[in-house]
Amino acid sequence: MMEEPLNGFDEEITCLVEQWEASRRGDGYGFFDADDLEHIAEFYLAGRKMISASEALEYGMAMFPYSAMLLYRQGQWLAMRGKLDEAIEIMKRAAVLEPANHEARMAIAGFLDDLGEHEDALKEYEALLEMGLQREEILLQKAYVHQALDQDPEAIACLEELLVLSPGNLEAVHELAQCYQVLDGPARGVALLKAYTDAYPEDRHGWFHLGMFNLMAEDYDGAVEAYEFAGYLGHDKSSCAFNVGNIRVLQEDYESAVDAYESGLLLEPDNVNILCQLGACFKLLERHKDARAAFKRALGYDEKCVDALSGIGLSYYHEDQYPSAIHYLQKAVRIENDNDAMWLQLGHCYMGNENFESCEAAYKKALDLVPESVENLMEYIYSLFLNDKIEEAFAKAEEGLGMHENNADLLALMAGLLYEAKMPYQADIYLQHAMAQDTEAEATLFEYFYQLEEDAHVQQAVMKYRG
Repeated sequence: MMEEPLNGFDEEITCLVEQWEASRRGDGYGFFDADDLEHIAEFYLAGRKMISASEALEYGMAMFPYSAMLLYRQGQWLAMRGKLDEAIEIMKRAAVLEPANHEARMAIAGFLDDLGEHEDALKEYEALLEMGLQREEILLQKAYVHQALDQDPEAIACLEELLVLSPGNLEAVHELAQCYQVLDGPARGVALLKAYTDAYPEDRHGWFHLGMFNLMAEDYDGAVEAYEFAGYLGHDKSSCAFNVGNIRVLQEDYESAVDAYESGLLLEPDNVNILCQLGACFKLLERHKDARAAFKRALGYDEKCVDALSGIGLSYYHEDQYPSAIHYLQKAVRIENDNDAMWLQLGHCYMGNENFESCEAAYKKALDLVPESVENLMEYIYSLFLNDKIEEAFAKAEEGLGMHENNADLLALMAGLLYEAKMPYQADIYLQHAMAQDTEAEATLFEYFYQLEEDAHVQQAVMKYRG
């Protein structure tokens, strides 16, 4: 029995497929011309029934070897199997048999683009433009190729011509705004989207795009207004609320961000991304119990959500509940082992719990993952110091300064190590160098070696080099 027909195919096509399947089973007989077999193959390809499509195409090509449309479907079948080179050759045969078959030529251009042969793809699109068929779609696809080649002025020319033909083409408007941004910044893109929403004020997608470009232009209030209006017109309201919440976080208006996220959750209570953002916002407001409640709701929908696990861990960390923090962060790094930020946070928790050996191991993992990170390097050096591995700490600091010779924080850390090693005059040299880069570099020194704030020699050196 034939499976449920796919949406988008009328009754005539589904009946045709039923007749074909009956004939294949031997339950009936029917004559199928080239057009019939092309429709049958199209039906199967749309449902990704590759074996059934292959059978129809094999039969069709045997009966009608010069059918351009059957060749076109054969090319589609090959492309869906990842055989783009073979697909191009088949499509070329279809184009030779039926020169006006723009679908085959469009497919050839698209496959060439997918293969990275952008210049050849452009030649195909130019040839199609000369044919005068589907000019709007060709101009759009040609613009995409120019963008892939970083040829934004050429892409702009295509898109501006397209918009003369079809002023309401939002996809073209969006791409043109992107090109304007690359060349001139977001202002022209914003102006273009505003003109579009003036012309088509009820297009919710246009308002959503305007919100995106206002955000790029750092017009946060304008972005919020556009997103809210997009939601009012019927755009995905939870998505609009999520974006509004994120903007309010950028504005450090955390209470308003909470309101936005909660309004989104009323519409989509199982949205893990919104729940995690809500939890992060509560954490910024130091409402740690509320933060954990939001993160745990997220875990109820996705027990392996790393953002939720790490969020719970960090909320416990900020309340100095280090064992609980470690428990959740360990779960997070087991799932996402290559996240240096989480290893760094786990190291902080171990340090707070005075488990310095585990702290060192966590910081080393973070540094191994991102060796160029000065923060990761400094935490690892300090953990070596805490574990009385003084020579290793010095060696690692010297190695780091070889890569970041003028980094004020790293210089201040080296000064601290030298002060602790009772080498004050050598330490002074590093402190002087650090404060020459940043007049407040002593803040880093005292962050790691707070006891030095009471050291008279260090205080005198700070006053001297600050002046």
